[in-house]
Amino acid sequence: MGRQQQKPMTHQPASPSPAAVIVQQGKVLDFIDGQTQREETPEEYVRQEIAKSLVREYGYPKQDIAVEFVLRVGSRKPRADLVAFAADADHAQENSYVVVECKAQTVKASDRKEGVGQLHSYLSVCPNAVYGMWTNGLERYCYHKVVKDGQIAYEEIPDLPSYGQSDEDAERPRFDQLKAASSDALLFAFRRCHNYIAGNQGLQKPEAFWELLKLIFCKIHDERDSPEVQFHAAANERGGLNGPLKVKARLDKLFAAVKADYPTIFPANQAIVLACPV
Repeated sequence: MGRQQQKPMTHQPASPSPAAVIVQQGKVLDFIDGQTQREETPEEYVRQEIAKSLVREYGYPKQDIAVEFVLRVGSRKPRADLVAFAADADHAQENSYVVVECKAQTVKASDRKEGVGQLHSYLSVCPNAVYGMWTNGLERYCYHKVVKDGQIAYEEIPDLPSYGQSDEDAERPRFDQLKAASSDALLFAFRRCHNYIAGNQGLQKPEAFWELLKLIFCKIHDERDSPEVQFHAAANERGGLNGPLKVKARLDKLFAAVKADYPTIFPANQAIVLACPV
């Protein structure tokens, strides 16, 4: 018998590997497009961290986000740091949904030129933009743009909604909606909370840290043992008298459970001493 003819071996073409990008010294690689190298500045550091957060935590697709998007404001053409557009829509000013302004830590929210007012001016020229965020890494302010009596108004809200999240869902979060913090986002959050407590409650830094620690333990207990999210503050609970008192009541209940679990850390006579804003 003749030798059986072997079939020629076929090789599947290997899928092309992503091209490596060598980042130059003094530059930072843009997280959104993965190609652009931007100047490594304090402001850029904040912007890249927020960009990562928008994608990894809030769920906005990269293809729906633009960096340094040019806006038409009368005869001026300023650049908004980050703009998230309606799903799969063209990157056009009329399709913008979320506008984010990022600053270096030295810039204050009250700054006349680069503060919160700048964000509001950008939102006002984007007819369909609903949400905005201003942050310098230490402070963060989120807004919901609404129309009242024919006038545009900006209501401060606790946070931006996640991608595809309704206003109602954003008001009352669920555990299945929570996302783990990515990159330096948790560091940003802890630093922002600590500085706010120290600056607004008249506490020294060690005292502010201790109050923050109480809140962290309350948050952990809530995620481990509560059937529904208790560690939250809705937009309508941030002002007046009854709203903050409702938030405080939920925190006090959580902290009572924390003290029962960790009596050697938190004695029974301790309380959360943060004052409610009225």
